[in-house]
Amino acid sequence: MRLRLASVLAGLALFAAALDVGAQPRAWLDRDSIQLGETVTLNIEAGAGADEPDFSVLARDFELLGTSSRTQLSFSNGRRSASTLWAVALEPRREGTIAIPAFDLGGPGSTRPLTLAVRAALAPADADSGANVFLEIEAEPLEPYVQQQVRYTVRLHYAVTLLEGQLDEPAADGVELRRLGSDRSYRTTLAGRRYNVVERRYALIPERSGELTVPGPRFRGRALGARRSFSIDGDPVAARGESLVLNVRTAPDGAPSPWLPARELQLERTDPALPAEVSVGEPVTITVRLSAQGLGSSQLPEIELPPIEGAQVYPDLPSTRESEDQGWLTGVRERRFAIVPERAGELQLPAIEIAWWDVGSDRVARAAIAPAMIRVLPAAGSMPDPADTPASAPVPGSVQTSAGSNGPGVWPWLAAALAAAWALTLAWAWSVRRPRAGRAGTAPAAEPAPPAPSLEEALRSGEAARIVAALLAAAARQGRTVRNLGELAAAVADPAQARALQRFERARFGDGDGDRTAALADLRAAFRGRLRFQTPRTGHGAEALPPLYPDHTAR
Repeated sequence: MRLRLASVLAGLALFAAALDVGAQPRAWLDRDSIQLGETVTLNIEAGAGADEPDFSVLARDFELLGTSSRTQLSFSNGRRSASTLWAVALEPRREGTIAIPAFDLGGPGSTRPLTLAVRAALAPADADSGANVFLEIEAEPLEPYVQQQVRYTVRLHYAVTLLEGQLDEPAADGVELRRLGSDRSYRTTLAGRRYNVVERRYALIPERSGELTVPGPRFRGRALGARRSFSIDGDPVAARGESLVLNVRTAPDGAPSPWLPARELQLERTDPALPAEVSVGEPVTITVRLSAQGLGSSQLPEIELPPIEGAQVYPDLPSTRESEDQGWLTGVRERRFAIVPERAGELQLPAIEIAWWDVGSDRVARAAIAPAMIRVLPAAGSMPDPADTPASAPVPGSVQTSAGSNGPGVWPWLAAALAAAWALTLAWAWSVRRPRAGRAGTAPAAEPAPPAPSLEEALRSGEAARIVAALLAAAARQGRTVRNLGELAAAVADPAQARALQRFERARFGDGDGDRTAALADLRAAFRGRLRFQTPRTGHGAEALPPLYPDHTAR
């Protein structure tokens, strides 16, 4: 009984740990500026277990026209999350700036306070004339720079029951048009008459300087009783908005390149805190994100890392996305990099900086990521690099040269001694396996232990560690000393093998199984034959010596 109770309690604990009760509660308005007589929607989202917000605190400044709520469950990365969204329609009681207080929902934290700008009610001429349907146009700025976004808003007002309708999108030469988000619906009072409003937002991006004219949009539809005929099929209705004239300016003198006219721009590293220490060969992964309000993702430059001394940099494919915030287009470009240190010491991650044009202050601004330093420890079981070893602490068993010596040191002699020992061992093994002359029919000597798995076997297994070890061993058997796949890719003469090595190395640090499968297939196709190396350049004109023993395992 106790065991069952313990199991139930453990299961409940695991369920509670897996259930994410939600992040910080947040609140937002569907519009941050309206006219008196219009309605606005306040949205509040919070995690599971949050209390319902008390909207009565808004009754002093707003008329509450109705509330709604919905709950959503999701499952991601082994964690369940639940959230509830409340929405309330508000109609301001006065003009000016109205503060919306923070809401404490009884959970972790509270929403941030908001402000709503309420302008005086200005009835368009069509409303004064008693039109049943009319279009209203709003745009800012009217004098943009080339490639700077213009926030373009179209509002369809109708005081009759629409049965059907079609709102044509504006179009003009020299202007790129992008529709932002979904339509917004609300109500307003103009010239003493109640109208329903459908609001649609666009991003207009001028592609050349000078004067550009955007023809007004057009609406055509059918409405019930629009002409008091009360036809079952409805009466035809139509409306046309005013044309928009833009005076587009060229980029100012001394503007940075690439030209990035934005309202806001952020450059940031989105990963958790960098590790203080890593070992040689252990990858450090960083993700850099560039986001700009007022620019599309296609306008943002590619994110690149400069060469890093003592490390190999493997960039992933960039990802892009776009969103809308209060009618402004926000473009995001993100890229991940795997940085693999090749030697012990200090690994310096360089600073990244992007210059852009702040259209709000009309000046050059800069976004930057500060440099960082990571300490790199020697790989486990490896000997320290003599270049990184102080003269006062020689490698045990090595012979030190004078401080002013430019010679190669003890390492070439040590390598030659090891190669000679390896050759003698192979010669002895071959002589033992060979039947002695004059003793026909004598049983041969016992076979030596089987060799390590060949490159072909490692590729067939698909295990990354075995493949890397087999590739480096195959290179060593051909007289080439390489420390990682990056050096091997730079040394091989076959471009297909170099590309396959680079892709496989990038796939080792990626998240996609499909990428690893494709990279392994490329590697198997490229290494059906032996490794082919570039001819090494020697310092004294000596010809490169061929390998003592051919590589039979890389076939």
